[in-house]
Amino acid sequence: MEHYECQISNKPNVWQGFQPLPAYVFLVCDILRCALIKKVYSINIVYFGLGQGKDYIYEYDGKFVGIHNGDILSPTNSQKEAFKINEVKDIFPKYYILKVNNFDGVAKNTLDEWIYFLKNSEIKDSFHAKGLKEAEEKLRVETLT
Repeated sequence: MEHYECQISNKPNVWQGFQPLPAYVFLVCDILRCALIKKVYSINIVYFGLGQGKDYIYEYDGKFVGIHNGDILSPTNSQKEAFKINEVKDIFPKYYILKVNNFDGVAKNTLDEWIYFLKNSEIKDSFHAKGLKEAEEKLRVETLT
């Protein structure tokens, strides 16, 4: 029996050996890779007037509604236990739109500190949001200052 290993990374899959692999091996690795993902977030940062609205953070909270009957798709009890979800939408990506230009410039929390950074390309000394110091260093390197 041959042994193949699938390494999960941001690079193409690396396989032990160079023999052609049956299609089901790729499927198994894709399933294993997906099993490691807890939740997918799609964060869209826009710097233009998308839609009408005064807020600067929008969250999509969709439901799956039947086109013919109008019923809302819900998971079975066994699916709730297996996937640790309450609604079918909980297993799908969560979408956010950050309308940076709508931000008033006053950082009230750590998320606002990130929005401030995205809008102004600077980080105040008083900010303490996780990852901001690393972002500041990358910004410094990219702007060569």
